[in-house]
Amino acid sequence: MSITYRQISYEEISPLWDILWPDQEHNPYSSMKMLGGTDVRIRDMFKWRAWGAFNRANQLIACNAGHKSGGDEYRTRGLWVSERHRGAGIAQELFKKLEEQAKNEQCRWLWSYPRLASLPAYQKAGYVPFGDTDRGLWDDCVRAKKDLSIITTTVWNLFDNPLEDELWLEQVDLFDKQGILLGQNEQVRGNYIHITQLWINDRWVQPHAAIRDKNPLKTISGDLKNPDHVLG
Repeated sequence: MSITYRQISYEEISPLWDILWPDQEHNPYSSMKMLGGTDVRIRDMFKWRAWGAFNRANQLIACNAGHKSGGDEYRTRGLWVSERHRGAGIAQELFKKLEEQAKNEQCRWLWSYPRLASLPAYQKAGYVPFGDTDRGLWDDCVRAKKDLSIITTTVWNLFDNPLEDELWLEQVDLFDKQGILLGQNEQVRGNYIHITQLWINDRWVQPHAAIRDKNPLKTISGDLKNPDHVLG
């Protein structure tokens, strides 16, 4: 099966959303927030984007869309795949498109509000349901989220300790103020220092950007079971 993907407009996605939400009005933006409540300013603050999947005949056979709903959260909405094309991994590819966009827009959280019947597809993409199930007039839905943050650890010789480098400390402080660096732990182990950092997502990792002529002995990304991390 030859499938291509590209960004699409609301005019293109609207007929598919008519199928997804029959007899319901829809528009590009939702005012829902990840942790509850609404914000009507969302449509004025953030940009909506949508992706479509096309077959060889250039027919639109699937779609998904999204936009930020807060400072570090990105809402996906309106996933639909035609029945004859389900089970071919198209939904997962569309999830990836929105995840990349969320990372580009400096988000930690990717979230959605899927129907219970669609939840397995979201879970396959790494989403975790949370909160109570909403029993709606048309569908039963539940919130689901995916944490895009990533932990990295760099291991240094003590005589190359970056915590003694003023420029490094200034940049770390800047990353913190920008919301890129979410936290940091350090620990001296013998003749080495381990520096563990939590980044908003893997697009923004900059573990030793300001060290001149110095490099860590080891760098570890993810894998929370790795004993080199300084956790807690």
